[in-house]
Amino acid sequence: MREDDQSIRQRVDITRLQNIYRATPGNLVATAVVALAFAGVMATVTSWEPLATWLGVLGVVLVGRAINAYNFRRRSRLPGGRDLSRWWRRHRLGVLATGLVLGCSTLVNFEHVPVAYQIFSIFVLAGLAAGALTVMILDQVSYRLYLSTMMLPAAVVFAWYHDPLHLAISVMILVYVVVLIGTSSQLHRKVLQSLTLGYEKRELAERLKREKERLDSRLGRILNDSSNEIFVVDAQTLRCMQVNQGALEHLGYTEREITRLRLTDIIDDLSDEDLHELIRPLVTGREESVFYHGYHRRRNGERYPVEIRFQYSAQESPPVLVATALDMTERDKVRRQLIHQANFDQLTDLPNRFSMLGRLEQAFHHARRHGTLVALLYLDLDDFKKVNDTLGHAAGDTLLQQAADRLRSVLRDTDTPSRVGGDEFMVMLEGLRRRSQALRVAEKLVAAFERPFIIGPAEIYTGVSIGISLFPEDGHSVEELMQYADIAMYQAKQQGGGQWRSFDHGLLQALEERLEMESALRRAIGNGEMVLHYQPKVDAMSGCIVGAEALLRWESPVFGRVPPDRFIPLAENLGLIGEIGRWVLREACREATKWPTTHDLHVAVNVSPHQFRNGRLVEEVLEALDASGLPPERLELEITESLLLQDSNQALETLEKLRGHGLRLSLDDFGTGYSSLAYLKRFPLQTLKIDRCFIRDMNQDTNAQALVKAIISMARALDLKIVAEGVEDATQLEFLRAHGVRIIQGYFFSPPVSATAFQGLLRRCIDPNRREGRRISSAG
Repeated sequence: MREDDQSIRQRVDITRLQNIYRATPGNLVATAVVALAFAGVMATVTSWEPLATWLGVLGVVLVGRAINAYNFRRRSRLPGGRDLSRWWRRHRLGVLATGLVLGCSTLVNFEHVPVAYQIFSIFVLAGLAAGALTVMILDQVSYRLYLSTMMLPAAVVFAWYHDPLHLAISVMILVYVVVLIGTSSQLHRKVLQSLTLGYEKRELAERLKREKERLDSRLGRILNDSSNEIFVVDAQTLRCMQVNQGALEHLGYTEREITRLRLTDIIDDLSDEDLHELIRPLVTGREESVFYHGYHRRRNGERYPVEIRFQYSAQESPPVLVATALDMTERDKVRRQLIHQANFDQLTDLPNRFSMLGRLEQAFHHARRHGTLVALLYLDLDDFKKVNDTLGHAAGDTLLQQAADRLRSVLRDTDTPSRVGGDEFMVMLEGLRRRSQALRVAEKLVAAFERPFIIGPAEIYTGVSIGISLFPEDGHSVEELMQYADIAMYQAKQQGGGQWRSFDHGLLQALEERLEMESALRRAIGNGEMVLHYQPKVDAMSGCIVGAEALLRWESPVFGRVPPDRFIPLAENLGLIGEIGRWVLREACREATKWPTTHDLHVAVNVSPHQFRNGRLVEEVLEALDASGLPPERLELEITESLLLQDSNQALETLEKLRGHGLRLSLDDFGTGYSSLAYLKRFPLQTLKIDRCFIRDMNQDTNAQALVKAIISMARALDLKIVAEGVEDATQLEFLRAHGVRIIQGYFFSPPVSATAFQGLLRRCIDPNRREGRRISSAG
């Protein structure tokens, strides 16, 4: 038990003992009066001699207890320890003796008195027992001794008669004793708890008082050591009566100088009248404290922001005002930084989307009042993802910063550019009178992005697509204008980028069609709407089919046959390209197993960047081969240049695993991206495909011919096979054949055809004399 708990328990015991001895005289008088009355009644039916003897014994006991109580009251100090136990024992012995004498009353001529007087004697004892409950409740031991010795002899005497009436009275006496013991126990616990709680409260109050005194003794030192400025001011004259060291250090005054000043000499831009008005709620008692945000002026004239808390005390004479000032210089600096971070993009320092929304609302309100227009230009950089993928995110960040600078260089000071996320920017033009003014700004912005960006040693060309919407002509809310500008920007990008498009409500229909197409595309694979067509790859010398490229087609029941250049970008945006790519792999391998099983008849499948980046390409390819039973050497994967440059180490590891399983690897569309000879040497490629854009221009452009010949020479030097795609006429075929290109793909031989039609081409091309040769005519 803790020391405090022991102290409280001892104090409770002392209080109990004091109250018991204090109540003893009254208890003794009451007992004596009842005993005399009882004896007088009983003397009418029995002789006086036994009663007199009984009364004499009782008198001796009561006198002894009275002497003990008198001695207790005469003691000079509170009992404690052994002394406390001695007084408890004396009291309990007196109670025990009293109970025994009273209990013996039933033995005095009891058998010679009528039953009514016997019952009367029990009522007297029961009354004494009930009366003693209130007196002896503070000591459960005393009460139980008193009750037992007084009532149990009567129960025994009544039981001795063995007749039903006496037995019933005996049982009732026992029940009465049990009830009184239970009741006394409950009351004793409650009284004890009440006393204990009272002393605990007193102990807590004393402890709090001591703690307050201790804190008060330290308060002066604490306030003086505080870095806050604390002023005690005459509430009427506002003259400084006392200040702490923090105030002197911040303001640069001496204590003597500052006590000559009024508080309003320190608080800048606050007059005496203003201060009195500010603290009026304190004087009237409506408020306990008031705050003021302002500036303090140092002795040298410098100003700095403060937050001041005023408190008023009318207990002093004269009443005082306590002002506690906190220097807000650093907090204001942090607050300004946080506000800037919340409203400006960290990379470009342009207003961000959140800030732009508020500015647009204000601009719309101003336009309504003055009858002007507000233009919203939504800008998206063309091919920005390619820059990130090929040159890295650091180069992408630099490009975004330079793009922001280019926006600022074109716009007026009253125009507001912002970065709303990724490679998307927004420009707000205010105070316009005609739509043509916004269109001219868009033209300047498009022209500004036609110049190359210099990032390190590289020149990067990236245009900008711009969508334009006007308030209030196109819409009346920020949400509408942003949506319409975004729709117009998307249309500009769909038309090839590097241009602007002004919103018109016809674009909404196109957007609804796009959303409908997105919904249909999500269901296309499950509904069996995706099919593969195959375009033959032909040996230019022999005319034999050596393989085919699998090309994805979507035959929608709603939109008809949708070209790949329309739904593939949509699938990439929706995150469906991975699922579609896995289906293409499985379907192409399954179909190729139906072709003649010769070593060189292979199927080529394009691999999307998503499949390459998800890290499961090797696993997906092997699953497709296992499911179909197609030998690995009959599957060729066509890889794009940009895919290899995204993560060259990961790309190299993946390609080496695929090559290790026996697959063919081909580089598709060579020369259309950020071509590099380094990865041609590094990666395990077997084939290089000349893009159709070079083949298409060969008949009219000698430069295109020179580029094709350079690509052929380079491929031969690196021991790579060459495939020319997009061959459409005999002149192109002869040029390629003359320069040693063996594998040709294009409409000159055959367009992409269904799987059934391609098998028909294979059957028609079988040479009856050499079954392993497969020839196809130039007519396709």
